[in-house]
Amino acid sequence: MNYNKKTVKDIDVKGKKVLLRCDFNVPQDKTTGAITDDKRIRAALPTIQYLLDQGAAVIACSHLGKPEPSFDKWAKKQAEKGKDPASLTKEKWEKTLEALCMEPVAKRLGELLGKDVILAGDVVGPDAQAKAAALKPGEVMLLQNTRFEKGETKNDPELAKAMAGLAGADGVCGRLPGGFCPAVFLAGGGTGRADGRQPVPCPS
Repeated sequence: MNYNKKTVKDIDVKGKKVLLRCDFNVPQDKTTGAITDDKRIRAALPTIQYLLDQGAAVIACSHLGKPEPSFDKWAKKQAEKGKDPASLTKEKWEKTLEALCMEPVAKRLGELLGKDVILAGDVVGPDAQAKAAALKPGEVMLLQNTRFEKGETKNDPELAKAMAGLAGADGVCGRLPGGFCPAVFLAGGGTGRADGRQPVPCPS
């Protein structure tokens, strides 16, 4: 079956920033947080290296685990599991988020690429915007866990617009059938899911 999908080889990316949706949802040791299997990171290497070789700057993004970006929703879910509501503090919630930050992924990706990977402290916030603006051809940047954004699982068009905007006016932003935005090219399949929920819709 032919979906007429474009690949990175169909577009001139020299001197441009490419937002690359990857599947870096890797298994981690529950105690140390160490990555126990890096095959999903390795699967993205050919695409990333090709883009770098073509003179692009890469802004990679992925989710990791299932963090709950809303404290109230997290507390409700924990209470439903039988946890004492009085013990459900924001400090505990924040620790669940910290455990799913992208630092281990950025470190391993850098090791495999043989170069530093710039890690943003947020997804589309001030830190990501500043680091994306300063990104040069041949450099790789990784956004923070996309699931930290409430709209990531809801196909939020405003989040899609903000993420695509990190690549700038001259960034690569194509479309896949169904209105998905691979500016955002899908590295190694882009997602381990097959339900079509990610990536978020391309902004009009």
